[in-house]
Amino acid sequence: MTSPLVDRFHESMTMNHERWHDGVGYDLALLPTASVEDRTAIESLLLARGLQDWRDVEAFAALGTPASLGRLRQAYDDGDPRTRAMILAHASGQFSGEERTEAIVAALADESAADQLIQVMLEVEEHHPPRVMAALLRGVRTRDALTAGEFAMMLLFLHGQAESPWDMAPRPFILRFQDEERDPLFRELCARLGVSPDSTEGPDATKS
Repeated sequence: MTSPLVDRFHESMTMNHERWHDGVGYDLALLPTASVEDRTAIESLLLARGLQDWRDVEAFAALGTPASLGRLRQAYDDGDPRTRAMILAHASGQFSGEERTEAIVAALADESAADQLIQVMLEVEEHHPPRVMAALLRGVRTRDALTAGEFAMMLLFLHGQAESPWDMAPRPFILRFQDEERDPLFRELCARLGVSPDSTEGPDATKS
């Protein structure tokens, strides 16, 4: 037998088109009012399911028990860049600054993590030490045209050359990445940022 609260949480774990389309996670609002027994039952449901997508990551982080956080840690330690990017995007508070840096740098370089790129870039806004900035700069040179433009836009923002990562003012420059030769654009970007095109360390962040 399970309680109505656990049944409601279990139902929220069932994926349908609306939840998938709208990016709706599990009903984590139930957790603050859940009894110890209910939380244990919910954790058992999650552990049995395993870590399959970002909804599981959020739920494990919200529970915050040793078993739940241990499951996240194991998945992070054993995961590929895509998995680490997913965990980082939805449970970044569970990891050290160095671990966040490692995961971001790997995700920015790995095309298999492309479906997590939006969330990774949100992490970059908050956490961009020199190694992350250097990874963005390398990506401008090596990634596909669309991704290179996104990285260039983020660098402009982090260097105070744009009001936000979605600022329309630099868009004409960013759109040139779609059909112009990359190296001259890279050098023009470096000039805008005030960094050397030959830099191996990458620029320092200008925002904390």
